[in-house]
Amino acid sequence: MPLDAWFFAIASAALFGLGLVITQFGLRDMTPAVGAMFSMPTAAAVFFAAAPFAADFAGARGDAVLLFAVVGIFFPAAITLLTFEANRIMGPYVSGAIGNLAPVFAVAVGVFVLGETLGGAGRNGWPSAPSSAGSLLCRSGDPGRTGPGGTGPSPCRLVPHSAGGWVRRR
Repeated sequence: MPLDAWFFAIASAALFGLGLVITQFGLRDMTPAVGAMFSMPTAAAVFFAAAPFAADFAGARGDAVLLFAVVGIFFPAAITLLTFEANRIMGPYVSGAIGNLAPVFAVAVGVFVLGETLGGAGRNGWPSAPSSAGSLLCRSGDPGRTGPGGTGPSPCRLVPHSAGGWVRRR
């Protein structure tokens, strides 16, 4: 895999995490919906201004443009609102960990919808993401806590059982 791909992936993850932490400051004074009303148009304006310099429209196909336009209507709005609300409730580190389970869903959709296959490493490594995210929900000495200030059924009780299901017995 090219080195620049690793750089882009790590930079994306770092900026996503930074955004989650910075968002906490705004969520102190605004609701997630109001914050999204400022965040999304600002991002759209930046993309619109950068497009003439950064995009190459020579190979654009009409059907692909339409597909991205439809995805663009739903994806940013839904993701922004859900991320801001999760961040408000759980804080940046837990909402970020759970939000970064997107590859788990992408793998499932790829396998079941696109007919892709997982190699040995993919089959063995794929389940580690939910287990790792679940372990972040667990706090020592407070098994019933599910978020900052929250109480209720703890996902911590599920982590050992779910993780144990992925371990191959000899």
